[in-house]
Amino acid sequence: MFAKPQLSSLIFSQWKNLLKISCRYRYNWVLHKIIRDKMFQHQCRNAGLSKTMLSQSFETFARDLVYNGNSSIMESLKVQYVLDGILESKYEYSSIFPLFLIYAKQKFPLLQNWAKLHELSDLSNPEKWYRHARKMRRSIIFHAGPTNSGKTHAALERFLASNTGIYCCPLRLLAREVSAKSKAKNVKCSLITGEEIKHKESDTHVACTVEMTNLNKEFDVAIIDEIQIIAHEERGWAWTQALLGVQASEVHVCGEPRAISIVRKLSEECGDDFFVQEYERLTKLRVKKYAVGSIDKLKSGDCVVCFRRKDIYETVSELQRNGEDVAMIYGKLPPSTKRKEAEKFNNVDNGCDILVATDAVGMGLNLNIKRIVFKSLEKGVKDKNGEIVRKQLTTPEVLQIAGRAGRYGFQQSGEVTTLYSHDIGVLHDLISDAKQDITHARINPTMEHYVKFSNNMPNYNLHQILSKFKELCQVNDEFYQLCSQRDCLDLAEIIKKLDLSFTEAYRFSLCPINSDRNIPVAMFMRFAECYSQSKIVTYSYIVSMLLGFGIKLPFLPTSHQKEITNLEDVHNALGAYLWLSQKFPRHFPDYAKIFYLRNRAENIITLSLTNIRSKFTFGNFDRMSKKKKKQRKQKMKPIIFY
Repeated sequence: MFAKPQLSSLIFSQWKNLLKISCRYRYNWVLHKIIRDKMFQHQCRNAGLSKTMLSQSFETFARDLVYNGNSSIMESLKVQYVLDGILESKYEYSSIFPLFLIYAKQKFPLLQNWAKLHELSDLSNPEKWYRHARKMRRSIIFHAGPTNSGKTHAALERFLASNTGIYCCPLRLLAREVSAKSKAKNVKCSLITGEEIKHKESDTHVACTVEMTNLNKEFDVAIIDEIQIIAHEERGWAWTQALLGVQASEVHVCGEPRAISIVRKLSEECGDDFFVQEYERLTKLRVKKYAVGSIDKLKSGDCVVCFRRKDIYETVSELQRNGEDVAMIYGKLPPSTKRKEAEKFNNVDNGCDILVATDAVGMGLNLNIKRIVFKSLEKGVKDKNGEIVRKQLTTPEVLQIAGRAGRYGFQQSGEVTTLYSHDIGVLHDLISDAKQDITHARINPTMEHYVKFSNNMPNYNLHQILSKFKELCQVNDEFYQLCSQRDCLDLAEIIKKLDLSFTEAYRFSLCPINSDRNIPVAMFMRFAECYSQSKIVTYSYIVSMLLGFGIKLPFLPTSHQKEITNLEDVHNALGAYLWLSQKFPRHFPDYAKIFYLRNRAENIITLSLTNIRSKFTFGNFDRMSKKKKKQRKQKMKPIIFY
């Protein structure tokens, strides 16, 4: 007598479950259609929902609706009624958007301030950021020409003749050279780089790296060198900032002709006058029909261009095995070491015949190169994910390096070729390729932009703020593109857990540290940790850190490649300390001691390169011919350890 109620209860329960499953299936089906609807996606983008935010919020929205449909939030939104209306074709997919946005704002409070954030991230008119420069009617004089054309020399003559002037360049080496030349001609010139400031109140001129350009002082003449770097995805913002913001009645920009178009456009946007002076190369550059063929066929005055340190050491070893005396230059070397290696190669009395180098020879060094020989036409670059990938050189990159051959006043002409025959055709194609004009200048937000933006994102760390700004920012894509900010974001990720204000964290993220190497990153992290804990980073603390890495003081010359690499990393980290001491002098007070220690590291790196060359030489001395042995004995000099 009790079987029927039990059976009817069971059937009712099963029917209820089937109904739930049916509802879930129907809702899942319509939700799947909604998120793929283009109008719905467009509305979400306009409301500030990125692809990631849309995916995350819609996933939880769907889960709460399908499995938690009677929850208070869903009941209050009446979402199920709207979905039923969509199923019955009463409403469009976009009708769910207002309800979904209310739900998303509860999951992402940031959306409450989206309109304000969108306004604050507007970078459409960077020329308006520099009000004092806009009040001036400047003359922009573009000195356009290839390498070895005398374009920068002509601009420097005007710089030295002016009452006040500023010279902005990409390298510390160039800034030091111009400062020294100015003083030699009785022009009082300061030197300002991120790590070094030599300034007197009586100085009338400034030589600086372009990131250190003074935009708050008025000058008679300004020079912005290597203006084509304005398109560089990491550093280009500094050239754009200098061009738009420097206060000078005459602004001389020097660089490749492919930058004329973008500089002209920016000058017009600023309301400035624009002039072009074109220069021809002072010596001829010949592209050889045939490759060299092998290392053995290299000759005096050659520069072998490689793009990996391993290739440099291998090439040097092979050349010295043949009895050649070799200089080497690559990017990680300290500036003073590069200069000494350049002097070694340029001085005919040294008996140094061949230079082995990376693309670091492309600018900043005066080298008596007769022939450029590319060992490879590919180099490693970082992709969007920060991974190193091999990429073929571009035409401007090849011309920048090849142009170093045939220095005016030392050679009648220069030559360029490849080491191996399979590259010679590619070289001809690259050099003959039509020069494409630079179409966009790179920009970065200013500190003021970031501070205002961060004030509307409380409880977010630096990395999140920078990423969100990059996601929301608007630029005038007719003239500008945003820099990648990869290095800044990498450092922001490293220090995101530290107790730093936004301004402090952002300044640390701009530190010129090599984020690919363990020692510099570890020391940078210690610097930031000490600062966040209000500790002072002293010379003795630096020494203890170095001992922790197995690096003893005093630094001593070595002939091991790994130890040289460690010294280069230490040099980079000490440079970061000097940079931080300019920004936070109270917490990084031992500038003078660290400056001396870094100079000591530079000298030891220079001596170590001599040692490693001697190691290659003595290790292969027995295999040399009698003639080569005689030449080597004449060139050998004692190695001094001190």
